Amino acid sequence: EREYLWDLEIAVQNISNENISFGLPLVLGTLGPSSQRKPTEQFQDICISQKLKVEYPNTKKEASFNDIEFVSLRDQYFVLIVQPEKSDYSATISKYGTSQTLLSIQSKELVIAPGQEIRQKFLIYLGPQDAKILGSISPDWNSVIFYGKFDFIAKLLAKTLDFFYGITKNWGWSIILFSLTIYLLLFPLSIKQMLSMK
Repeated sequence: EREYLWDLEIAVQNISNENISFGLPLVLGTLGPSSQRKPTEQFQDICISQKLKVEYPNTKKEASFNDIEFVSLRDQYFVLIVQPEKSDYSATISKYGTSQTLLSIQSKELVIAPGQEIRQKFLIYLGPQDAKILGSISPDWNSVIFYGKFDFIAKLLAKTLDFFYGITKNWGWSIILFSLTIYLLLFPLSIKQMLSMK
């Protein structure tokens, strides 16, 4: 798991003779249609974790969020997660160009005295959207993988499929066993439906 993790430290030093007010910005990336119009762009998503809730905002609307714990930007297979060491950062979704959206985080305004230095640390994950890897680093990061309105059902089905893979060590057999299990669970209902149709 460590191969996908980076520690980022940004140092800002005041070499002037006066106090400097400074808000440290960090741009994660852009979403939206590119010039090539790739089919994977429909899977792009943002996840913003605050102290008490996790949000999946509309990527086409501008918004801002205070006191974030981490922010993620994902596509079909990979995810970028940025977690500031301190939770005094805000996240911003803003328009960029004609059809793209920019995701960035920014610290609260910092005052740096002459000759002083401020260091900000971030934990960054850039790798596959694998629930096992994300969960082993931080259990909260599993919320990055989101299936929409039927998230609970989709995660339950994915865990069941993983269970069968743990037994068979083959995805083909896992899918067959999974399908058979669903069929057996629904069999009593099928019989009841057939009897009522007769």
